[in-house]
Amino acid sequence: MTGPVRPGLFPLRGDMQTKITEITAAEGLGNDYQHKLFEVPAGPYVGRKVAVIQTSPTDIKLTWSDNRGLSWCTPQTIVNDAADGTCDCVITPDGHLQLVYAKQSVCHLVTRRLTFSGGVWSVGGEVTIYSGGQCYDPSIALAPDSTLWASWSLFSSPTRTIRVKSSSDNGAMWGSGAADSGTQISDPALAAESRLLTDRTAVHVFYTDHDTGMRYRSRALGGGEWSSPYIIASGSSFTRNFDVSVGGDDRIGIAWDNGGLYFREYDGFTWGAIASVDDTPGSPVQLIYQSNVPVIVFLKTFAGSEKVAMYTDRKTGEFATPRPMDNRAKVLDSVVLYHAASQSYHDVTAQAASGSAADVFHSQSGCLLKNAGDIAYVGMDTPFRFTRLNLTTPGVGGTVACSYWDGSNWRAFVPASGANHLNGSWADLLFWQDYRAIPADWQKSLINGATRFWIRILCTSAYTTGPIADQVSAISRLGRLVFRR
Repeated sequence: MTGPVRPGLFPLRGDMQTKITEITAAEGLGNDYQHKLFEVPAGPYVGRKVAVIQTSPTDIKLTWSDNRGLSWCTPQTIVNDAADGTCDCVITPDGHLQLVYAKQSVCHLVTRRLTFSGGVWSVGGEVTIYSGGQCYDPSIALAPDSTLWASWSLFSSPTRTIRVKSSSDNGAMWGSGAADSGTQISDPALAAESRLLTDRTAVHVFYTDHDTGMRYRSRALGGGEWSSPYIIASGSSFTRNFDVSVGGDDRIGIAWDNGGLYFREYDGFTWGAIASVDDTPGSPVQLIYQSNVPVIVFLKTFAGSEKVAMYTDRKTGEFATPRPMDNRAKVLDSVVLYHAASQSYHDVTAQAASGSAADVFHSQSGCLLKNAGDIAYVGMDTPFRFTRLNLTTPGVGGTVACSYWDGSNWRAFVPASGANHLNGSWADLLFWQDYRAIPADWQKSLINGATRFWIRILCTSAYTTGPIADQVSAISRLGRLVFRR
């Protein structure tokens, strides 16, 4: 999330969205396949949710919630010398966390164990996994035998290779020490990312080489040789936008974005056919199995500029048509313009959702708003918190005021993002920071034959040039998302 709406981390549910913190790091939520959100699995604090995020170019912080994510404690700094890149984390059955990241300046791969006791995570000392080169985009996994596995992209100009190492003593020692570069999994390529996964019998590495495709190798947990590379999908321009998961019956799935959204599954013996899930790109992509049903969550670009959080599942033999995760952060249910001089309404809901250039305007004024008393109404069937207007013609000279219907009157308020008079190339109206801040007295009202939760944007002084839009939506300014897996 960038621009006038402050960047931040929001746990995303269909019925709740709460702001945790602001983020200034380049990759605060990391890669699709990396883990940032967990739940304590057992003990007196079972169910406690904990998030690990990089909040600045150097700081990684931890925060937790005990009440369904409705409120979170003040983030605690656990690392203050990280490189401005990506990190990964894993939680143990006892609630301990193992963090892996690249160290500032040198980009050596390091790890810290966060010991969980009495409801508090204590940060352990830094342990170097590899000190012989620049390491990027780590992935970490915990095997059933408590062995930790880490993979990463090792840069040796001009190419990268995927490397793997393990630790059998809770991360105190990796391989034969910091100088050990681990096992080379991939051939050199200009770019490469990897994702580790363990099941009851093996450790699996999925990786891209960007030049030829998506590949896979595995090794028995008890030891032995790594399998030969298996090509899951071939082609070009494969990126970090992929994720893998294992089901309760040990089947393994992988979902990836390569100009479209795709899925493939391994049943322990053979790989199934590639399934096309969506014909447009989806990034980031995340996969989880629920009762052996694969569920894919992804961000889908809407009308070329905004991203909607979508999900699909394969409850039947095929994946369902993707649908929005959050019914309050999607295309608006209604957009209606009111022209005061003619006392006429113009429904532009279809135009607001189309993304076609300069087609959101009132037929009488030729713009969204022009003179005092003109109104733009944006409405949803459920209370919402955000509206974005992409303006092909910014407004000049006028002012607007926002209000909501409290059952008796239109109650004026200043959006959480500040006053905005539709005078830029876009207007991001963050009405309330999160769903918890939405006024309890906001009620539905009838506008132009539609009963919805409306925000009224009233022109309070005339524009010399009225604003015209090509798109108006309630789609949140999402940049990346992570869900608990």
